Parts: sequence; C-alpha cells; structure tokens
Amino acid sequence: MATQSAPWSPTNFDPNGVRESYAKMFLTLWNVYRFHADYAAMDGFDADEESGYIAVTERSPLDRWVLSKASAMADAYHNHFESWDFHKAGRELEEFVVNDLSNWYVRRQRSL
Repeated sequence: MATQSAPWSPTNFDPNGVRESYAKMFLTLWNVYRFHADYAAMDGFDADEESGYIAVTERSPLDRWVLSKASAMADAYHNHFESWDFHKAGRELEEFVVNDLSNWYVRRQRSL
C-alpha cells in the first residue's frame, strides 16, 4: 500500500489492493526463496562453507547481471529514502523483485 501513492496523499484503504500487493511482492519473493532453497538443498550447498564462495568475476553472465541490477536498485532505494520518497523506494524494490529477480533471473536459471 505504501508504494501506491506518496505518503502525504490521501489514500483509501482497499482490502483487494492489499491482497494484490501481497501477492505481487511477497508471494513472488517467497517463491524466489523457495526456488533457491530447494535447489541449494538438492545440490548440498552450504552458505557457511568458504569453499562455496565464487568470486564475482568467475560467475556466470546471468549472475553478474542480477548482482549489477541489485546494486543499482540498492543505490536508487537509498537515494529515495534520503530524499524522503519512501513510496518510490518501495517501488524500486518491488520492481527489482518482480521483474529482474523473478521474471528474468529465476526463469532463466531454471533452463540452465
């Protein structure tokens, strides 16, 4: 709901809008997490082991792309917060999770 309009603009509460926002952002984020958790478990990946670290320069182009997008999103998010545009910061995060992380990165990882 916070991303729909500026905080200083009056907004009517809409239960359907809450459901849509929840499904769009949080269920998508949960599905991305489950994708990672399932495949990490199948591969025996342990994030606490140092041997699991791969330098960014040695990662696949798709991995480097999503890291670049995440970095750009973090910068934009930070800048929006500093200028008190919280709704725009939320939109940056939502756009990254839904479009870049889920629709591009995860979908392409499935085919690899």
